[in-house]
Amino acid sequence: MILARLRSRFPRAYALLRDAYVRTPRHQEALRQQLEERNRRGAQRRAEEKALVDEHLLGRYVVANGPFAGMAYIADASGSALLPKLLGSYEEPIHPWIEELITHRSYDVIINVGCAEGYYAVGLARALPGCQVIAYDIDAEARERTTALAHRNGVPNVRVLAECTFAELDAHAGPRSLVLCDVEGYERELLDPSRSAALRRCDLVVECHDFLVPGVADLLIERFWETHVIHAVVDYPFRVRRYVAPDGTALASEVVARLADEQRPPRMRFLRMTAR
Repeated sequence: MILARLRSRFPRAYALLRDAYVRTPRHQEALRQQLEERNRRGAQRRAEEKALVDEHLLGRYVVANGPFAGMAYIADASGSALLPKLLGSYEEPIHPWIEELITHRSYDVIINVGCAEGYYAVGLARALPGCQVIAYDIDAEARERTTALAHRNGVPNVRVLAECTFAELDAHAGPRSLVLCDVEGYERELLDPSRSAALRRCDLVVECHDFLVPGVADLLIERFWETHVIHAVVDYPFRVRRYVAPDGTALASEVVARLADEQRPPRMRFLRMTAR
């Protein structure tokens, strides 16, 4: 309470005190301990994932099922679970959309905002070699991983950039483009056709983060219903498709349940918005 009052009434004094504190040995030691703990948890998680990959997926870092089956993968993920991507069950409710986009849609450009380590960017670039994929992520490590994943799969049609702005959307989006968006709630700010006219003419697939920004899915529907045909799907707790190991061996349902856990909040909504 005292610090909050100081910050609001005397912001310069608060800034000086804050800057002095972060240079103290006590604070530096706390940061060191936090970094060590984060590294310890990360190493433990990677060891657990490797054990499951070795046991159930033949030790192979390759997408075994789904729209991107056969894509070589890396041993870590940015901001999401790795095992569902290796299994190929990741975001199963929108698999029919992705499969239809690959099979029946003809895009010149795919704009993947919030690309993480490149699951969709590289997967779509492999499936649609004649399409330019522009992958955005503000996290430098995610951009490095996307670049590595593109190189590993030999796809030259992926361009990796940092921030997607309204100017970027207007420069690249259009009637023969798709915007694939997963930006942890920032969709409220970015997907605004009053700020980027190009959004009125392109197709969109959006993961909506109502648990972070309450009502954001309904807000997007309100913004786009006049210019787009909109379909919604709600994530469901269990994966229902048949999943196999990389050698084609069927996986037991309890194994699939363990590998497919995306550790996400329940009832998340995805929107597919197709320009009229």
